[in-house]
Amino acid sequence: MKNIYPLLLLTLLVQCHRNETNQQGTTGEADKFFVIDYEEALQNKKTINLSEIAAEVKYIPLQTDSHCLLCRKPEYHFTDQYILIENRDHVLVYDYTGKFIRQIGTPGKGPHEVDLIRMISVNEKDKTIAIQTNWSRKLLFFSMDGTFLESIPVPDIHYLNAIEKDKFLSYDFGAGGFEDYVFRLTNRNNDTISTVNNHFKWQNNTGRTFSIGYWVFHPFYTYKQRMFCKSMYNDTVYSVDGNIIKPAYFIDLGQYRLPNEMRPENPATMDAFRRGREDHFFATTTEAKEQVFVTTSDYGDSIRRNILFNKMNGEGTFLVKKYGEPAGFINDWDGGPEFWPEGNVNDQTVFMTVSPTELKNIIEDEGFVEKTAQNPESKKKFEEMVKNLDENDNPVIMLVNLKP
Repeated sequence: MKNIYPLLLLTLLVQCHRNETNQQGTTGEADKFFVIDYEEALQNKKTINLSEIAAEVKYIPLQTDSHCLLCRKPEYHFTDQYILIENRDHVLVYDYTGKFIRQIGTPGKGPHEVDLIRMISVNEKDKTIAIQTNWSRKLLFFSMDGTFLESIPVPDIHYLNAIEKDKFLSYDFGAGGFEDYVFRLTNRNNDTISTVNNHFKWQNNTGRTFSIGYWVFHPFYTYKQRMFCKSMYNDTVYSVDGNIIKPAYFIDLGQYRLPNEMRPENPATMDAFRRGREDHFFATTTEAKEQVFVTTSDYGDSIRRNILFNKMNGEGTFLVKKYGEPAGFINDWDGGPEFWPEGNVNDQTVFMTVSPTELKNIIEDEGFVEKTAQNPESKKKFEEMVKNLDENDNPVIMLVNLKP
């Protein structure tokens, strides 16, 4: 009976927020708590062209040589001046022309060296980055020019985001069965400032911990100078407001949410997870220009659905192709790749990365010539850019500046 009351309370809270959101309608109060109804959005299918949302599209081919080869799944971060890329055990810095500038961090296990990156945090205000190391359990702070600044020991947390020099937001998957918190805001002395509690615990007698991860899932993003965070299983998205972690919005997955009794971390529920993982979805989000981009994937990693949610009118749209297959934005801008953001660059711009091989396949397809482009000159420039790529080059970053 213990689990009934929290579930009932969550249901009542979500219903209240739904009613409040519906009453607000199109008031334009985009920063208030809102609910994204996933099942309702799935019924609102639309084919949306890139030109409908884009004010500008740019491609950045990243310089490729022996000093800046990217690993298989790098992570991308952006400042006004630089593109910073997590590259396993060091950070690569590029400018917005794609020119390689410098490497930050030296691979190794010695003092001030990077054994393996769990994540990096970029502080635009202080012009610093913090590298969370994997084995040595440290935060290594560097200036943007690569100068080492300081090292701070940190707990063994999955991801630690240095929001400020003295304010850290940690995310724990809850793989051990005993964790008290999913998100925890602390200072550098590890004093607790604010938390989001973990409500899924079990008796772990195995002596082992296990968790699953997907490349498409990102627990953090920044929008309007605020840090947002979401866990894999809890579909409330939180924001850090001063010294408080508070709910920002809720993604109601309905029947597609993975029940707690199917969570894979607990060995007792692993079989149920394996049987039903393709019937349930997880969501990851980013924001730009008052729009929320919701990427959902099933736990079998075989189906992906993209939902565009407009905060101003409360409408969610399921993006599809002409015949109803799940899609991103159809690229009528230059005939290039179908677009769906991996994250935001700033409050107005989102990005996606594409391999040279994928791009070459596009222009070599016999249907490319007939592809409609809003600007034939853009299509020509795109084709020329791709022809100059080598299949072994680093990925190309596609930037889309959004319309108001």
